[in-house]
Amino acid sequence: MNNKILSLIFFGLLALLIARKTILKPTTKSFRASLSNFDSATIDKLTIQIGDAPATTLTKSGEQWQMTDGTRTMDAKPSTVTSLITELSTLKTKQLVSKSADKWADYEVDDKAKKIEVYSGGKRVTALHIGRFNFNQQTRAGISYARLSDEDEIYSLDGFLAMSAAKDFDSFRETKLVTTAQEQIQSINLTTESGQQLELGKSIDGSWIINDTVIDSTAASRYISGLTNLNGSVFEDGFSPSGVPATITAGALQIQAYSTGSDFVIKSNQNPAYFRSDTSGIYKRMITDLLSLSQ
Repeated sequence: MNNKILSLIFFGLLALLIARKTILKPTTKSFRASLSNFDSATIDKLTIQIGDAPATTLTKSGEQWQMTDGTRTMDAKPSTVTSLITELSTLKTKQLVSKSADKWADYEVDDKAKKIEVYSGGKRVTALHIGRFNFNQQTRAGISYARLSDEDEIYSLDGFLAMSAAKDFDSFRETKLVTTAQEQIQSINLTTESGQQLELGKSIDGSWIINDTVIDSTAASRYISGLTNLNGSVFEDGFSPSGVPATITAGALQIQAYSTGSDFVIKSNQNPAYFRSDTSGIYKRMITDLLSLSQ
């Protein structure tokens, strides 16, 4: 067999190989590698709506975030907002689950979804419908389902986005009652509802005393540390103070506890919100624990 025939055979086989890899290759349709990809530092507005509930709108003003639900307007907790923005900034898809709007309800990405819109400089950079969450007990891994709001395709994503995005208005509110450092509290004055007065402070030699009686310094430091880490959990909006509250004063800090008969409503002059507490909650940490130091 001469070289010319060999060359023809070679090029013929080469052509078949190329055809198999290109022309004859089964067509595959790619899907989105990510649902969002933006610079989190540029984001200055978010809207979040869960089902039919009023939307929460968060707007950045300087370094502070403000929020409104159409009725209430107040400062938001910056760390909560920025954490959500960071999570939303890069959402890599795991799998294309469905291309059909008929499947929206199955994965809860229909009108009942968590609907989030993200803006930068007045321009919407992404809009998402975030739906169902599945958790694999064996692998300890979470799967969230979502779609772009203006597209039909449903995607699965690794992680807990469906849980972390389920934030209502109260989730963004500041819950910390005290923002004072422990070292800044040198004395504490308590006046109970019945008028009993107690003063916690330091003597000349540095010992902690209550009403001139030396107490355990470790216990005193532990109490003050707990006082500077008071966080509310249950908001009591619309509460109208009445009666004489138990009051703690430590320099410029003032915390008041109003008895409702069955429990208490707590307010600090460092947070405009009212919080409900039972006898084992923040009321215990601010009042009961201090009284116990004198016993």
